[in-house]
Amino acid sequence: MKKIFALVLAAVMLFALAACTGKTTEINTAANTAADSNKGNNSSENSDPDATDVRVFYLNGSTGMGMAKIINDSNKGSTVDKYTFTGAAAADEITGALVQGSYDIAAVPTTLAQTLFTKTNGDLKIAAVTTLGVLYMLDSSGTVKSVSDLAGKTIYTTGEGSVPQFVLEYVLSKNGLKPGTDVKIEYLPESSAVGSALIKGEASVVMLPEPYVSSVLAKIKTASVALNMTDEYDKVSDYKLMQACIIVRKGFIDEHPKALGRFLDLLKDSADYVNKNISEASQLIADAGIIASKDIAAAAIPGSNIVFISGDEMVSGLSDMFMQQALFKDPSASVKASDYADMFYVAD
Repeated sequence: MKKIFALVLAAVMLFALAACTGKTTEINTAANTAADSNKGNNSSENSDPDATDVRVFYLNGSTGMGMAKIINDSNKGSTVDKYTFTGAAAADEITGALVQGSYDIAAVPTTLAQTLFTKTNGDLKIAAVTTLGVLYMLDSSGTVKSVSDLAGKTIYTTGEGSVPQFVLEYVLSKNGLKPGTDVKIEYLPESSAVGSALIKGEASVVMLPEPYVSSVLAKIKTASVALNMTDEYDKVSDYKLMQACIIVRKGFIDEHPKALGRFLDLLKDSADYVNKNISEASQLIADAGIIASKDIAAAAIPGSNIVFISGDEMVSGLSDMFMQQALFKDPSASVKASDYADMFYVAD
């Protein structure tokens, strides 16, 4: 068994990569002049009686990269529905709005999706997995060749309480290293701070996600990827690592199932396009402000594991991963994969 927030205002980030002004950016992708010039083609002006306005949130970086073609197509007025996209550098900037139902669809880390499902009493459902593992261990000392080489070292990373913490601690533990004892872990609030620590020589070993990995490696030539944490996770886990997903407001599912179906179809096509057309897709990603630099986007796409997984494969994969996380946190917990069935939306 092998194993889951007019045009964008460019999000400015340290290292010229994705998104880090600390503010959200919003794009009404079929607005004003564009809408006037494309009447009969897009959104509310479309003859399709089911066409609707859709509010979409995504996190900048790898979580949002798979949406780049949808954003571009919507900007051109070639989508049936009218999309307003909002991007943010960090999930905590937008969690309250998601809980309050201010968005219809969102691309977020899987751990956050699980938390939001609970906070909204089941109002937000998971509809697709959009990225697999995107975490990498960077080393500037040249001494890390395997997980065992992390013994006695201090790892700087981010994502405390989320997928990165689980992956790191799970991999360390399964390799006989006790987090906090055999390996010291320093959690910083943002990936940009982690990268800065490596560049400034304040840290020699860091764990980062793409596209931060590509950005940092462009700045410091003495560092390299020491470990692909997805590969290390796969070695010790029976279940696939699924890092980001699409969540949908239940009211939107009930009221606009056709619009949701159209969006998911577009997302599947967009993910495929990004993976197969790196040069063109990296420009779309930069144009949308998902990552500020086309070059960094191009470097990051291959390691970002952008996918589209829905239906039974999504349900079984994420259920198994959530169960594994719960048992890792509390081995005595009474939990099974079927306990998570209500979290998912699967089209009829």
